[in-house]
Amino acid sequence: MLRTLIIDDEAHVRESLTDMLKHYCPNAKVIGQAEGVKTGIKAFKFSALDYLLKPVESVDLKEAIGLDKV
Repeated sequence: MLRTLIIDDEAHVRESLTDMLKHYCPNAKVIGQAEGVKTGIKAFKFSALDYLLKPVESVDLKEAIGLDKV
């Protein structure tokens, strides 16, 4: 199970990305959400591997999760 953290200043974007993860990446578990860098950037201290820029495309999401290698 891949643990994910969603950081975005817009709540509807965080929810949309959560839905995309459920649909495209069922092996990913959202362990938290943050509305900005101050509340979320500590993730990089815990071995964050990648990040996505908006607009998030399903292909980019799958690549970040590692599904493009399956």
